[in-house]
Amino acid sequence: MSGRGLGGEDPFSRRAAAGASFIPKTKPPADDDEGTDPRKDDASNYVSNVASIGGDADKEETPVVSTAAKETAPPPPSREPEGRTQMNARVRVDRMRALKKYQHQHRATFQAVIDQMVDEYLERRGLLPPD
Repeated sequence: MSGRGLGGEDPFSRRAAAGASFIPKTKPPADDDEGTDPRKDDASNYVSNVASIGGDADKEETPVVSTAAKETAPPPPSREPEGRTQMNARVRVDRMRALKKYQHQHRATFQAVIDQMVDEYLERRGLLPPD
């Protein structure tokens, strides 16, 4: 099959695919590039300055706070979802048709219809717990 098309090796052959590299090659950082990060420079300069000053109390310096520390703070906790439990029950076919009809008429989810139904039932009997 090497004589097909544009000549040379078939571009769809296994050998051509095995030799091809689809990931661009990147140059690994050199060892002498360690001092190029400005956050490292600021932090090391601050430590050097504090060490050379000897902790003088009359000189007030504000520490350099990198923005990386602010970005790595965890987000606030999310709200706890309502606890739910699985409820399996069989209902009569005509009752299920009526529930589906109500659901479609009001463009509600089946979960919302069931929640409303249980709330109304418990409220009528005085068994609905306070929120």
